[in-house]
Amino acid sequence: MYDEQYEAVRRQVVRRFIFRASFFFHLILYVLTMLLIFTTAAKTPDDLFGGIFTGIVWGMGLFAHGALAFNWFSRWFGNWFDQATQRELERIRQLEKPKRKHLEVGEDGELIEVGDNGWDENEEQAKHHA
Repeated sequence: MYDEQYEAVRRQVVRRFIFRASFFFHLILYVLTMLLIFTTAAKTPDDLFGGIFTGIVWGMGLFAHGALAFNWFSRWFGNWFDQATQRELERIRQLEKPKRKHLEVGEDGELIEVGDNGWDENEEQAKHHA
């Protein structure tokens, strides 16, 4: 159980790191492209509107990428995400099959429930009541 939780959390941390690193790559690519567009637009002013339009539209996408990568709107949406996560976890718990009890064959050939520690639960209860 611990290893599964560790791996799930590790995957989430790696995914978040990659998403944040991709934002910085996106930002650098945006700055370099805008520099290229505006240096060429300075030579031909007719293309200036296209460069401004590209910068605004791409900038909105960059802003959205940063907002998601760094949870800029968690104050407004964080509670909603937490509630949705709790609902999903509850749904997964309900779908899980109940675990089987450990059984062994007794001396008389009948199945006996055995606890996680390997002792017979009925026998242990009988000792405490005796």
